[in-house]
This record gives sequence, C-alpha cells and structure tokens, in this order.
Amino acid sequence: MAGDRDTRTTCLSAVDSKTRCSTASRWLCPPCSRRQRDEEDEDDVCRLPDSVVVDHQNYFLLKQLTEEKRKKHKEVLKEMKKELTHLTQVCDSQVRTAVEELLASLKDLDLRLNPLMERNEQLDLLSTQEVHVLWEEVQEKVKMKKMRIKDLNHKLTECETQRASKVRVLLVKNVHLLENISFLPPPDVFRLIHTEATMLNLSLLMNRRCAARLTLLLLEENLQQEEQLRLQWEELLSCWRRSRATGVLDRYWTLCSSDEEQPLVSGQLVEQREETIHHICSLVPPSCSTTLASDWFNQLTVINQQIDDLHSEVLHQLRCRSHHRWSEHLARVELCEKKLSALQLSDVEMNDVIGSQLLAVIGQGQSQDEQRLAAVDRCCDAVARRALHLSTCVFAVMRGAALLWETHSRRLERRRVQVEQRM
Repeated sequence: MAGDRDTRTTCLSAVDSKTRCSTASRWLCPPCSRRQRDEEDEDDVCRLPDSVVVDHQNYFLLKQLTEEKRKKHKEVLKEMKKELTHLTQVCDSQVRTAVEELLASLKDLDLRLNPLMERNEQLDLLSTQEVHVLWEEVQEKVKMKKMRIKDLNHKLTECETQRASKVRVLLVKNVHLLENISFLPPPDVFRLIHTEATMLNLSLLMNRRCAARLTLLLLEENLQQEEQLRLQWEELLSCWRRSRATGVLDRYWTLCSSDEEQPLVSGQLVEQREETIHHICSLVPPSCSTTLASDWFNQLTVINQQIDDLHSEVLHQLRCRSHHRWSEHLARVELCEKKLSALQLSDVEMNDVIGSQLLAVIGQGQSQDEQRLAAVDRCCDAVARRALHLSTCVFAVMRGAALLWETHSRRLERRRVQVEQRM
C-alpha cells in the first residue's frame, strides 16, 4: 500500500507539472495557438492510463511481512492464552488440594469429637477435674477446626495472589512482545491487553468472593456446631452438677440421721423414790410416829430435790447437746457449700440448695428443739411442784395419823397407869 501511494503520487506529479507548463504557455501564446494547444491537452488527457501502475515486487514483500506479523501476533496470543490456562489449572489444582485437605482434616476432627461427646454422656463416672479437662479437649478440637478454616482462607488468598503476580508478569511480557511485533498499533495492543486484564481481574474478584463465601459458610457451620456442642455440654453439665449436689445432700442427711440421742436420766433416783414412797406401808401403828414421819418426809424431800437437780442438769445437757449438734450441722453445711461451690453452681442453685434445703431445715430443727426443751423445762417444773404438793399432803396425813396415834397411845398409857394404881 505504501508503494501504491508513492507510485500514485509520482504519476500525479508528472501530470501536474505538464499541466502547469501547458497552462502557462497557453496564456502567453496567441489565440489560434492557444486553441491548438487545448486540443493537444485533450488528446494527452485521453491517452492517460485507466489504472495506476503498481510495483508488484514491493507489494508482495509488504504483504508477506504483514502476514508474518499476523502469525507471530496470533502465536503470542495463543501462547499467552495457553500460559493463562496453565496458571488457572495450577491454581485450581492447589485450591482443590487445599479444600480436600481441609475436608479430610475436619472429618478427622469430627471423628475425634464423637468419643469425647460419648464420654460427656457418662459424666457421673468422672471427677470435677476430669470433667473440665474433657470440655477443654472439646474446645481445643473446635478451635482447631476454626484455625484450619482460616488456614484454608489464607491458602486460597495466597494462591490467588501468586496467580495474579504471575499473570501480571505474563501480561507485561506479552505487551512488549506484541509491541515488538507491531502487527497492531500500540494503542490497540494496550487495549487488547487491558481487555484481557479486565477479564482476569473479574475472574480474580469472583474467585475471591467464592473463597470468602466458602470461608464464611465453613465458619458459620463450625459456629453452629460449637453452639450445639456448648448447649449439649451445658445440659449434661447441669445434670452432672445436680447429681453431684444430690449426692452431697444425701451424705449430709445420712450423717445427720446417724446422730442418735443417748438417754441422760438415770432411773436409780426414780426407783429410790418409789422405795421411799412404798416405805409408807411400814409406818403403821404401833410403829408410826411423828419423828419417823418427819424422817420419811425429809428423805423424800431430799430425793425429790435430787431428781429436780438431775432434771436441771439433764435439761442443761440437752441444751448443750442440741447446740453442739446444730453447730456440727452448720459446719457440715459449710462443707457442703464448699463442695457445691467446687461444682460451680449458679447463685440461684446455691441459694436454693443452701438456703431452702439446708439452712431452712436446720432453722426449723433448732426451733423444734427449743420448743421441746422449753416444754421439758415446764414439765420438770410442773413435776417438781406436783411432787412437792403430794409429798406435803402425804406428810400432813402421816403426821396427823402419827399425832393421833401418839395421843391415843398416851391416853392408853395413862389409863393403864390409872388402872394399875387402882388395883
């Protein structure tokens, strides 16, 4: 095409020079000569060729060069597509490998979690420390799953970053190659590479969005599993705590029921008082007297006083024993509170167990003991007053009978003396 333009320009230049010469001479010549020259010019124009003569050798050379540039241009583009496809395949292979490794790792962690959750269902056989160690193992496995998912996201991001770097280098290299080939003008080359880079950027953005979506779904699934495990763990732990709390309370009530009250009152004084009372049968005439009645009353009074003192001592011992027993119960309650605190019960559960079940029962028992001791004290006072009243009444009767017998005996003695004197 350049040869055509040059040939055409040369021909037109020759014609123009001839035309300019004929025109100038025409204006300088006379009219008849001028007419003759016009006719000659018309003949010259008619004899011009219909097509421009082309240099065939230059034309085919340029065409061959253009074809070679086009082939090189296509080969560069084809090689660029091939290398881009290879980079895509390598990246896809790395992504597939990373995802398969993650799925295998998550499956392995799930298999490790199953025995732990089966052990969670048998918490009654474990101690407090073993229970917490078991839950720490479960949390560690869940945390490892989360770390593996984040590692996958890091690997995918790194893979896409490496791919983008290699693509950038490849595009820059091909830009220089295409510019050197110069099949297309530089603006067209840059436009072509820019279009390819735009498509690659869109693909990169889609891949990153898919990777972020995959990471989000995996993290969401892991979070749901962690929440489910925590709810299951809290339910099992609550049952375990209630079972342990029930065991602590059962041991407490067993210890409380083992406290047996021993009898404190001896029946010796009661038997002695019964013997003294039965001694009344011997105080009959003629062996009764006011002195014997007074001695009997004094002896009975001493025994009653001893019984009253014994009642007071027994009442004091009962109070001391009750105080000691409830002090032991409170100490056991404190021990139970420590054991329940070790179970990490909530404040509501602690208040329910300690306040409602233990302290309330202890307070009720203390009130019952105080009422019973007060009743015993009143009963002892009533028994003492009753014994004193009965003893006084019996003594009055016996003393009156003894006085009557002594009076009767003195009268009989005087009459006997009088009878003897008369005789």
